[in-house]
Amino acid sequence: MIFPNASFDDFLSDFIDDIRLLIDDKFSINSDDGCKFDKIMESLKEHGIRPSIDKSKIKLYHYYRLLRNDVAHKLDRSFNAEYKNIDLNKIHGFYPSQGMPQPKNVLSFDDYILCTANVKNIADELTRSLLPHIDWEKMIVEKKEQIIPKYRKFIAENRTKRLKGYIKNCIFNMYSVVLLDENVDRIMGML
Repeated sequence: MIFPNASFDDFLSDFIDDIRLLIDDKFSINSDDGCKFDKIMESLKEHGIRPSIDKSKIKLYHYYRLLRNDVAHKLDRSFNAEYKNIDLNKIHGFYPSQGMPQPKNVLSFDDYILCTANVKNIADELTRSLLPHIDWEKMIVEKKEQIIPKYRKFIAENRTKRLKGYIKNCIFNMYSVVLLDENVDRIMGML
């Protein structure tokens, strides 16, 4: 449980950085009590971004996060109430090829696989939720030194076709997003 949760925590830190780069450089998470994930979800709502993550996946995430904390910090709690709060049927519906979540005293390797699949699914949903809020043209032009650092070279050499491909490749390699030619043409016109 430690590894997938640590990896997800790293993702969340990078996710905050991406939000600051792609959407709002002043984005911050609430300093209220709660885990980083909950704080990010609350802050996203304040920006009108609402990831569609089923509550049962969030409960499963929290269950495995608490188990991770229990192991890492030797808390020696049972987490029976948290386990009973998981909608096992819904979780099985989301992950039919995975085993069912187990209580703390009978965890198995299947729980590790399920935990990993769940945090990956949540990360995917978080990432997808940003896409409609990104103004690619504005962001690329404003942050061109970061996003397309070699753009000046192609402009100086009057290699517009190469610049167009370069811009598209940079965005695809960083974000797996394919920009439309019209968007790239407008970006090039603003450089």
